[in-house]
Amino acid sequence: GLFTSRLTDIFDLQTIVGDINDGQQYYITKGGGAVKVNGNVTTAANGQKMFTEGTTIEGGGNIERGTSATIKKVYAKENGCTYFIDGILENPVTSVFGQLQSDSRFSRFLELCNQSDIFVSLYSSTSKALNNKVKFFDLYHYTVYAPTNEALDAVIGTSILPSQTQIDNAATIEEKAALEEKRLRFLRYHFQDNSIFIGGAPNTNKSYLSATLNKSTGKFYPLYVTNNSNSLTVRDYKGNDVHVLKYNNCYNLMARDIVVNNTDLEKATAIYTSSWAVVHLVDNVLRFE
Repeated sequence: GLFTSRLTDIFDLQTIVGDINDGQQYYITKGGGAVKVNGNVTTAANGQKMFTEGTTIEGGGNIERGTSATIKKVYAKENGCTYFIDGILENPVTSVFGQLQSDSRFSRFLELCNQSDIFVSLYSSTSKALNNKVKFFDLYHYTVYAPTNEALDAVIGTSILPSQTQIDNAATIEEKAALEEKRLRFLRYHFQDNSIFIGGAPNTNKSYLSATLNKSTGKFYPLYVTNNSNSLTVRDYKGNDVHVLKYNNCYNLMARDIVVNNTDLEKATAIYTSSWAVVHLVDNVLRFE
């Protein structure tokens, strides 16, 4: 029922899966959402790492509302730790579309995504997204790399990224369709499986799958990610390094694309499906061709 569904959603965000690490600030939870931790890590008697009392934890929803939960007591067990906290960790309700829409530094990327119908509102005849949904997101967690307006302006109208004018003035229907597909494939290469944060679990040149299919292999083009507590660099398929920009409020932005069980949002009673994501502003475009 509705009560059980909502409780499961809440409980899944309260459970961190995996090891606790020194210097790591962001963790993926059982449900797929992320939490941000501010505090210290110590070593229990059994050798496992754990957060200390007084550590504060925030889900994306807490960040949206300016709240947090504080660890009051820690119990170290053989298969993990139990933390008593003074609040509830909450999932975000801001969608990827909402995060991009909220800051003009993402405006060109959002404009291009809208032109290519990256987002959908009506999910099915009986369900609808709260505030648009990335069309190809499933019940998982993702990363969105949004190039700066300047980086996109530098390639729009070139062989890398056709402009809307070029598409509109295409000589044939086939040429127009080819240009539209080229733009869509370019944009989809900026969406990646797995949520990766600055301050998240560290990686060194780790391969993750983008949302752009390599037609010759039948597999999705990879992105190669290196991140630590201070930076995040993405190497694209052509070997170019693109960096997440650590400007105020333009990286590590948590989002959740929520679809509810009614096309009338006021009559919805449950979450039909959802996806989690983190959005970053990056200094250049990613290329696979």
